[in-house]
Amino acid sequence: MLTALANRGIAAPMRVLGIAGILLVVGVVFGAPVASKLGAGGFSNPSAASTKASNLLADRFHTGYPNVVLELESPAGAKSTAVRNLGLLDVIALRSNQYVDDVQSYWTAAPSLAQGLISKDGKSALIVGRVAGDDTVAPDRAAAAVKSLTGTHNGITVKAGGIETVYNQVNHDVKSDLTKSEMIAIPLTVIALFWVFGSVIASLLPVAIGLASIIGTMAILRLLALFTSVSVYALNMTTAMGLALAIDYRLFIVSRYREEIRCGLAPDDAVRRTMATARRTVLFSALTVGLSLAAMLAFPLYFLRSFAYAGIAVVAFAALAALAILPAVLTLLAGRLESLDVRAWLRRRLHRPEPAPKTVEEGFWYRFAQRIMARAVPVGVVVVALLVCVGLPFLHVEF
Repeated sequence: MLTALANRGIAAPMRVLGIAGILLVVGVVFGAPVASKLGAGGFSNPSAASTKASNLLADRFHTGYPNVVLELESPAGAKSTAVRNLGLLDVIALRSNQYVDDVQSYWTAAPSLAQGLISKDGKSALIVGRVAGDDTVAPDRAAAAVKSLTGTHNGITVKAGGIETVYNQVNHDVKSDLTKSEMIAIPLTVIALFWVFGSVIASLLPVAIGLASIIGTMAILRLLALFTSVSVYALNMTTAMGLALAIDYRLFIVSRYREEIRCGLAPDDAVRRTMATARRTVLFSALTVGLSLAAMLAFPLYFLRSFAYAGIAVVAFAALAALAILPAVLTLLAGRLESLDVRAWLRRRLHRPEPAPKTVEEGFWYRFAQRIMARAVPVGVVVVALLVCVGLPFLHVEF
């Protein structure tokens, strides 16, 4: 099957890339809004007695632990007329919201309950309520309910809290952090690849296909979110692993392809030889990573299961792109993979001579591997001892 994938990419590269392009566009359109479809919770066991009791209170009695909170603070104190009037207006606003139930406040609760809703210094008091919905919709509902109520009004500061407000902020921060991380990681990755490959085309190729793997995984996560709960934190793993694995697998194949070209093979023959030798490395690596992450599927917390969803999907896309799309790209590029060599341009600008070609035996890693194999037993003992020392603290872990 792997040979058939490679041969199809070599025989009809435009057709393979055309199909991949169509799927990529579909993935962008379908997967782009994935962050808004994922939940920020998933930290409780759905089969635990406490979770069942909480769900029962919410579904049958429309009550339970408050998940949205407003704090009103003023130097004049929570018992002042101004704070009381504003607090009552906020209570009315929350009670008029169709998604908010069981609203209580210091000014409207029974005396026994009210004492727990005011600070010891008397300067701040609370309004608590419960927003209906799961971790996907409740955070947005909570944010919408308190948006117009927070801020400073005539010296009275109103702040929003509660777990659903926190989840909404988490969702917002995850989206922002993903954008920032990609803006930092991708340029640094390109610079590192320039250092490794020199050629602009050879350097950008792993990044481009890595982004395609990320897009495909986001589409899969949104599809899964239609049927089960998926954590928004899975997006962080998607970005990190998508780039890392895609670049890793492309390095295997592109480096091997360049070696075959240097040995005098024609581009098509170099692709065939490359896929014949490197494809098993990519496949076994993907299976190893995918199976290790699949262990997280055993956890009842969807926060952890989501990492398995994202990890398995991104590994599958990275491997598929390496085994099916990359041969087509290499065939289409033919001898242009080394075009726009940055290092050659710099050498010309700096009037530096071309470096003397080195054999494989002269390379650092070849010599390093030879030394390790010559001292296999002592090196193995030292490495195992080091790993055991690093893992010893886990014996005292407490969950």
